[in-house]
Amino acid sequence: MPRMKIKQTPDFIRGLLKSADLVSREMEDGEFHPRESLTKQNEIARCPPERIVEFGMYQGRVVLVALAAELALKWLWELENGKPAANKHSLHGWFVELSPQRQQAIREEYQRRTDAPPKGWESVDSVFNQCDRAFEHWRYIVEKDSFPTYVMQATHLKHATSSVLGVAGTLT
Repeated sequence: MPRMKIKQTPDFIRGLLKSADLVSREMEDGEFHPRESLTKQNEIARCPPERIVEFGMYQGRVVLVALAAELALKWLWELENGKPAANKHSLHGWFVELSPQRQQAIREEYQRRTDAPPKGWESVDSVFNQCDRAFEHWRYIVEKDSFPTYVMQATHLKHATSSVLGVAGTLT
């Protein structure tokens, strides 16, 4: 049976996002960004050995941000509803279960946080829709030996997550 999130959940989420930022900074030191080859190289086992480490770092960043997003959405849902969130992992599903007022506030907050997002990542709705099951898809890539069919924009999922936290902060 699910239990309510602890009151320190927002700080935990910020820690996940900060860890993802540290990984991102480490990846920026090289000439290669894993996201750039995901559309060219789908089978991980066929990747050059020197790239596997970078892909692992990228996967770690995506999984951290996706976990943070899920926790933020569930935490806000619990604040609104006063009961534990169910054990499901759909980011878009949790977003649309929030009240229309909260959804709109998150949309507005996301627009304030983003600057010229790439096509398909312009709204918080599209981010949560594209990343709907990112936590599940990305944590098992080495078992599937393939990347998800979309190229993850973890920065925009981070902005969406921070937008949820910003809106939730007005309720506590």
